[in-house]
Amino acid sequence: MGRRILILINARSPFFDYWRKFPDWDQLDLEPVFASIHRSDNQTDITLISITDGNPIMRYIKLWRKLPEIIEQEKIDLIHAQYLSHHGLIAASRSKKPVLLTLYGSDVFHKPPLYFRFLRRYLKRITLIHAQSKYTLQQIAHVVPEDRLYLQHWGISPKYFDNQYDQLRSEPVIFSPRNFVKLYNIEKVVRVMALVVPQVEDCRLIMLRGYTDPADTYVKHIYQLISELGLQDHITIIDRILNAEEMRQFYRQATINLNIPTKDQLALSILEGMSQGSIPIIAELETYREHLVEDENAIYWDGEHISDLAEKIITLLRNKDKQQQMIENNIALVNEIGSFPRNMTKIYQEFLERVDT
Repeated sequence: MGRRILILINARSPFFDYWRKFPDWDQLDLEPVFASIHRSDNQTDITLISITDGNPIMRYIKLWRKLPEIIEQEKIDLIHAQYLSHHGLIAASRSKKPVLLTLYGSDVFHKPPLYFRFLRRYLKRITLIHAQSKYTLQQIAHVVPEDRLYLQHWGISPKYFDNQYDQLRSEPVIFSPRNFVKLYNIEKVVRVMALVVPQVEDCRLIMLRGYTDPADTYVKHIYQLISELGLQDHITIIDRILNAEEMRQFYRQATINLNIPTKDQLALSILEGMSQGSIPIIAELETYREHLVEDENAIYWDGEHISDLAEKIITLLRNKDKQQQMIENNIALVNEIGSFPRNMTKIYQEFLERVDT
């Protein structure tokens, strides 16, 4: 039996499925144990410790308190924490085990200096900090030794490589694959459709509400806005978390993958969509610019004027030649970035080498 690694993760996130199905644990001589403040419908084949009593803040506090007990009971040797601001802090403050920290972006972008001063002492205890963009790592470079920072893209599931799709769409469909939270600019996604629909016949938007609570104020506002703008017949809302095969089918329907968050690294949903021929229209973010070239891989929007975003959408929907060229460019880029198992194995190998030296 190899070393046991505790993975602190959001079990309702699409990333959870990636780690749950990671095929190379045996190759790395690692045995995974997962811990989350959420339950998962896909946990029969793994060890998942779920802490689900109380609101999210209370659950994180309970996880913080319980971590030493979990480490002892599960005989944990290593920890992989995902997100600095909760799992990373919990792992570094409650354990002396080696810690691999994965940054997602929203946990370090646009944070005040006090945030990093508070976390400095805990960051120094982390063995290796990994991110998929230089810009993300730069946010913490002033409080962490440079030799503890590691740049490597995650990649996407091998299933997307086995079933790439490069065909033009027969209908003008737009897919918004992000959950209904303000970070993802969902209100603007809806408002732009009020400008696109009158200009593009039969245009439809598919939205993924995902795990967001229908009783949440922002979620209710989105539904009300759709009604006020008279878009009910043009917008389909998926009110649950989709599995990989379901996501693939929606990417294949959509000419455009509309992804306009206020902060992000390079979203998994962008790359997955690219592998299926869904072209990203995305926010003007430095992390996106590191990977995606304007007009070759993606169409960028500056986040200011909805009318400009509508014009970009309409222009792309009407230009089949550009669609075809961008689809070909994007499938080539996804193949170059590589698969999640290949890339994540590199990250774990780097982490284990640090631990063993």
